[in-house]
Amino acid sequence: CIQGWKRYSPSAGNAWVQMPLDGHAPSARCHHSSCNTGEILLIYGGDATTTMHAFDFARNIWFGLPEPNFDPRSYHRLIALPCGDICVLGGANKTNDSVTVHVGWLYAAAEGEVNSEEIDKVGSWSRMRGLQHKDELVCISPSDDLVCFGPTCIRRKDVGGEWHSDDVPDPCMRRMAYKACVCSESVFFLPTTKNRWTGVDFVEYSFSNKTFYQNDSMHGWPPWREDCSFVASANSLYIFAGSAGGGCLNDLWQLRSTEEPRRWTAVSNNTAGVPVPRCGHSAAVQGDGMYIYSGWDHTETHKDFHMFSVCLNAWFQMPLRGIIPVGRHHHSA
Repeated sequence: CIQGWKRYSPSAGNAWVQMPLDGHAPSARCHHSSCNTGEILLIYGGDATTTMHAFDFARNIWFGLPEPNFDPRSYHRLIALPCGDICVLGGANKTNDSVTVHVGWLYAAAEGEVNSEEIDKVGSWSRMRGLQHKDELVCISPSDDLVCFGPTCIRRKDVGGEWHSDDVPDPCMRRMAYKACVCSESVFFLPTTKNRWTGVDFVEYSFSNKTFYQNDSMHGWPPWREDCSFVASANSLYIFAGSAGGGCLNDLWQLRSTEEPRRWTAVSNNTAGVPVPRCGHSAAVQGDGMYIYSGWDHTETHKDFHMFSVCLNAWFQMPLRGIIPVGRHHHSA
């Protein structure tokens, strides 16, 4: 595992910047979770650790947050809610799957400035009632509600902190092996197991209609893969790369969510900046671009940085300037 973190800054000449490890910086880790609240970056868990850390962008320093009183975990989700709470969902450890959800308070939500001496007095962890299933999926809706999708019901926590529960109207959500991505007014669920890589299992939930839709009439379904990236930009969804049949892919697929009939289409890879095949990479959307960093091909870990421009429909290899991160896979971005 690797310790340290870098930031890519277009405003600083498209260069990578080494970020400080001052204060209570997190130790080296992988399979952890992270989220950005705008004011701070939160890091929790990962292999062989149970600690939680927060980086204050205004003061350029790390703080250690109170250690959660539940099982250590990796492969989990970390979400910062609009009300200031922190939600840790699911994951697994070396001995058993984690099946509980916990909520705590973000230190930046406390009144006044919080310094390192006061950090352990700000919040405490407690179990979020009603969420019991390890495979629940969580996302933030366009209206800033926390939406939790379970095997039998949907729970919504509005910005006022009130919980609402709805039955799952379609049995498709009882098969919970999905990635989730919010696009326009819906959340889309991408199946991650080979036997469910079909349009029937590609499920959409409309926040406005509170209704599930199965895309069983969808055309052009991409070839199966795992360890791919699944992101949204504007009104389109993108699947990139992944692992399949012992090898890796570097194809890009697009679905325009507002068009009917729905169709996945392969994006041409005829530009010079196309990334080589990989899986376990990170993908992040900023403005017009989808940024891809690192990943591996089961043999070699790549140390490259690419951007796909949605407007130009073209790939560009980005310059590796500044303090460049080492190659890695299964990281966060």
